[in-house]
Amino acid sequence: MSVKTTAPGAKSEAVRTAIETFGPARTFTVGDLERLCPTASRATIKRVLNDLRAAGQVECIGKGRSAQWRKATDVSVRPT
Repeated sequence: MSVKTTAPGAKSEAVRTAIETFGPARTFTVGDLERLCPTASRATIKRVLNDLRAAGQVECIGKGRSAQWRKATDVSVRPT
């Protein structure tokens, strides 16, 4: 799944869509999201992850380059 986007907010939406593909028990990394969303910068990916973490929709396991992320159980990361 490689998503090419140009509209304002489309890259953030592509990152959210990629995160939706992961099950709640599956962990993923920033690198995984970079491969799924090649047009989104690392800064955009981190901003989306930090926003979702602040909203309680994802959680970070670990720190630094080895950090893993996972969705909170049964939570959609789609904006309402």
